[in-house]
Amino acid sequence: VFGDSVLLGSFKSLQKFEALTAISSGVFVDFLRVSSFAGLGFVACPFDSPFSSVVAQEFPCGDDNVLPGFCRSIIDLPPALISEILNCLDPKELGVVSCVSTVLNRLAAENPVWKEVYCERWGLPLVPPPVAGVVVLSDEKNWKELFVEREFRSRTFLGRYSIDVLYGHKEAVRTVFLLASAKLIFTSGYDSVVQMWDMENGLSLASSRSLGCTIRAVSADSKLLVAGGTDGFIQCWKAVEGLPHLFDLKDPTSEFRLWEHVGPITCLALDPTKIYSGSWDMNIRVWDRSSLKCLQVLSHEDWVWSLVPQGTTVAAASGSDVYVWDTRRGTLLNVVTQAHAGNVFAIARSHMGDLLFTGGEDGAIHMYEMGNTDSSKIASWVAHSGPVYSLAFEFPWLVSSSGDGKMALIDVRKLLRLAKRAKFSLRARKVVESSIVEPPQRMLHGFGPDLFSVDIGADRIVCGGEEGVVRIWNFSDALETERRVRALRGMRSEQRMRRRKIQVEMGSKNSRAGQCSVAASKNSVNGDLNVVWHSKRGIKEVAAFMIIFWILALVAVRAQAATSASGVSAMFIMGDSSVDCGENTLFYPLLHRNLSLLPCQGSQTSLLPYLLAEKMGLSNRPLPFYRQNGTIQQLTSGINYGSAGATIMNIDSQSHQCLTQQLRQVFETFQLLDLHLGQDSAQTFINSSIFYLSFGKDDYVDIFLAENTTRTTRSREFAEVLVHQVVMVVRRLYEGNVRKIICMGILPVGCAPKTVWELGGEKNGSGMADGCVEEVNELVLEYNKMLGDGIVELQKELFDAEMVFCDVYLGVMEILANPAKYGFEDTENACCGLGMHGVVIGCLSEEMACNLSSSPHVWWDLYNPTQRVNSVLADSAWSVDQEHSAATSICHPTAVKNLVETSLLPPHVP
Repeated sequence: VFGDSVLLGSFKSLQKFEALTAISSGVFVDFLRVSSFAGLGFVACPFDSPFSSVVAQEFPCGDDNVLPGFCRSIIDLPPALISEILNCLDPKELGVVSCVSTVLNRLAAENPVWKEVYCERWGLPLVPPPVAGVVVLSDEKNWKELFVEREFRSRTFLGRYSIDVLYGHKEAVRTVFLLASAKLIFTSGYDSVVQMWDMENGLSLASSRSLGCTIRAVSADSKLLVAGGTDGFIQCWKAVEGLPHLFDLKDPTSEFRLWEHVGPITCLALDPTKIYSGSWDMNIRVWDRSSLKCLQVLSHEDWVWSLVPQGTTVAAASGSDVYVWDTRRGTLLNVVTQAHAGNVFAIARSHMGDLLFTGGEDGAIHMYEMGNTDSSKIASWVAHSGPVYSLAFEFPWLVSSSGDGKMALIDVRKLLRLAKRAKFSLRARKVVESSIVEPPQRMLHGFGPDLFSVDIGADRIVCGGEEGVVRIWNFSDALETERRVRALRGMRSEQRMRRRKIQVEMGSKNSRAGQCSVAASKNSVNGDLNVVWHSKRGIKEVAAFMIIFWILALVAVRAQAATSASGVSAMFIMGDSSVDCGENTLFYPLLHRNLSLLPCQGSQTSLLPYLLAEKMGLSNRPLPFYRQNGTIQQLTSGINYGSAGATIMNIDSQSHQCLTQQLRQVFETFQLLDLHLGQDSAQTFINSSIFYLSFGKDDYVDIFLAENTTRTTRSREFAEVLVHQVVMVVRRLYEGNVRKIICMGILPVGCAPKTVWELGGEKNGSGMADGCVEEVNELVLEYNKMLGDGIVELQKELFDAEMVFCDVYLGVMEILANPAKYGFEDTENACCGLGMHGVVIGCLSEEMACNLSSSPHVWWDLYNPTQRVNSVLADSAWSVDQEHSAATSICHPTAVKNLVETSLLPPHVP
């Protein structure tokens, strides 16, 4: 039976589900039938297993035809057959199986699946190169232990980190390379010098002479270091035997050069036998490391930006396409055309080469599953507002660096599980085929623009860019913290098990009262001591438990009282210039575009969300995102992610943060709250906070109204796209445990002074909204209606959330129609600005503003209302009972006050 290659081969070739189904339906019975015929004298009747019914029909226990009364469990099968069955499981399921019995634990630990999966994800374990005179002892670990340890280390990139800044380059850093096995970092750039750093302490170990050109690529292993630049040469250094840091960059005897490219070299890579180089001459050259001869020339139709070899193939980014070549024959295996809108600047691959990641000029990142001759896109991330210059992958983390000065950390495990389920599930297959757009798990930002290169490994992320410094994000502290937490959990679990064992023993003694009394009469002294000892221990435990319980209860009551005073914990704001005066917008004085230099009256506290926060009784006002430093005090005060000029559509800008970028910042805040408060407390805090969204105005001002010829024919399509994006973000917030949301509509942009001046308003003779451009107002009305309907439908679907849509268009139009009723005199001109309608030159400073006390204006500047208008709108949004409310129902289905005072039901309660 064990020599039957057909039987054993079927276990290896079938997928997990198909294999287990085949075993339960026929293969297992066939094995029993053959073994019985061969006289092996064995049958298995496993209890509570998928084989039970099948085996019972074919071989009932006690059947005289096999072996009378001989019933055993599945672990009595021959180890070879059990191992073949275990080969159908993945590591997580093997871990579950190993907890069943000692036999399965041993077989699961020795199963070759651990080695296969480990090598598929990370390759062979990295071993530091031997140092002369030092004896390296082998670390005896089986593949299961290696896998568990590596999987454990991969979690650290969501934990705390420290940043080391390495100074040494005089100009921008174009390339970084992390050689984790030797704990070395190599960097170079515009200053033409290759620097070598110690990864652990950040010290500079050596630097090369000036190579006379910009170095755009560096790669290394334990035997060779290569660098390439704009002169077309490949500069190489051989490792020096016995040298602790491998390479002597000053030794001319270990240095040599390769040259055949006729253009700048943009990318380099090494494998054990070859050197790969890509250039703007549109060629990839494959070099033999021993003979230093060029073996293959792979020609493309555009500049080669990046390459990644894997086995006998090499993937390359050329122009906007991605190519996969067979390096043995020099033939093209696969092409992904138009992978990005613009050039593909970066690619990365999994260790087996079946996953391909691309980053491009459009700021997007795509993930492909590569076959022999075809490819399929699994997912996309729009993680950056600038081009993605570099990608690095170490399972399960993909890290990217971009021209927007940010890095994105992406965990691909969820998508891999989804792709795996797609083979068996039609629904999952549809999701994968739709190429879902995922948010990154973490964003690292706050540094200078243009991060050109990034690498990952050994609990570190290394990055270099325009600033001319090298930064190392060190996550080793998170690893130690996680280890301590695990150790404490193990100790607590052991203590609980010990206490339960004692309780069981005491319970069994109490159930045998007669036996206990006899034993006590024989040895009364020991019996009394045991009773006293258990009683004292029990009293201490109960007392400690009661003290902790009352302390926690008191803290909870105080926290609840602090929150219930206003009904919410904090306010978090997302939006455009209606929520930000430029304080949260990078380089706003230089890039304020169609807005004034001062787009609000005085400060951000004059804006509508801050006036509502004051009505909610929040003692702390939301802080601008770029003004906070991540402390728990600042996070729990609320954050304003809004950016003046922000749009729903993701247009290229180095200044403001669009809707999806602000959403990523929100989820980064959620991660920080989890770290500071713990998951449960963080979810409670988020659940009781208000999230305020106000977008759309700048989309119409900066994008739609600029296309004068098509704005009437495409108005509905444009509004549908915007509303879809907003509703999607609201749904994502709900998935992040947000339960109280305020969505604001767009004010009448057609009545704003800048619109009236540029497009020409018409008097309608009725006194209502004189001077407004009705065509523009109709566009805004269309958007507001769609968004209001979308929020209502979403509220019906997400029944455990409370959502409010506030139509500020109605409030402002009520004021414009009856200005005297609300104390306004000027409804057409901007208070702060120069020229006709005060919009020829926008508001440059508060000294330019009119005297609002003597001449109350509706409009502050080009498109934004005054604080007095915001106050009227805040009254109307807060409660319909206000005496000077601008409208009786500016918010629906309820007022903001009712939203604040609403107690949310648990998610499982309809």
